[in-house]
Amino acid sequence: MAKKEILDKLSIYIPQKKMDEKPVERLSKLGDKVDRSINYLVVEAILQYLDREEPKHGLGKKPAKRPPRKPNPTPASTPGK
Repeated sequence: MAKKEILDKLSIYIPQKKMDEKPVERLSKLGDKVDRSINYLVVEAILQYLDREEPKHGLGKKPAKRPPRKPNPTPASTPGK
């Protein structure tokens, strides 16, 4: 069996039936709202999925404790203003 190559890029196909849920548009709006790229949101979603699913199937190590992401300050919540 050929050795699998680990890639640093990923391209996804969204099935037509799922396009009705407008995932790209929703990711774009959310990214704008939280000041993150679509890539960032997708990678976070994948990592959270793997952390949740791998242990169910006896794969991977215990999920690493990643510190929660700090929310971006908004002008209304910035101290001293």
